[in-house]
Amino acid sequence: VATYRRDGFLHVPGVIAGEELRLLIAATDRVQGEAVAYGRELDKRGAIELRDDHGFTEWDEMDDRKFLYARGADGERVWRRAEGMWDRDPMFRITTAHPGLLEAVAQLLEAEALPSNDSMVAKMPGAGAAVPWHRDPPGDLALEEGRDASYDFTCDIYLDPVSYTHLRA
Repeated sequence: VATYRRDGFLHVPGVIAGEELRLLIAATDRVQGEAVAYGRELDKRGAIELRDDHGFTEWDEMDDRKFLYARGADGERVWRRAEGMWDRDPMFRITTAHPGLLEAVAQLLEAEALPSNDSMVAKMPGAGAAVPWHRDPPGDLALEEGRDASYDFTCDIYLDPVSYTHLRA
């Protein structure tokens, strides 16, 4: 807790592991496949229309599929984010309510916690985008009001190839 309060982040490796990690990766791979295929379908319909949302002007407007795209180097859509993960696959609900994750959060909050948002951010190969250092809302509002923003935080689960190569064999 002291490390989190001092540094503003905490690295807790291995909370999701084994079969749970394998199932989460499979669900994530399915969503990524759907998002990439849908982006190609949208590209056939017309050029990406950008808007100023989430503080980034390269984001496409989100539709009912809740995928967000940026413009790639050749003008094509590059998938960046999906919202509404809990409705996409039960594994996302299971992971969000994982006892090890909720226990870590409860220790930081010094109280029980309930998840309030669900999204997946993607960094597609060859299509990286700079994201300025920022604090997710409503943490920025807490700071503006002079409150301690360390009680509002995001839990990320990183599924890069290095972290799960052994599961792919």
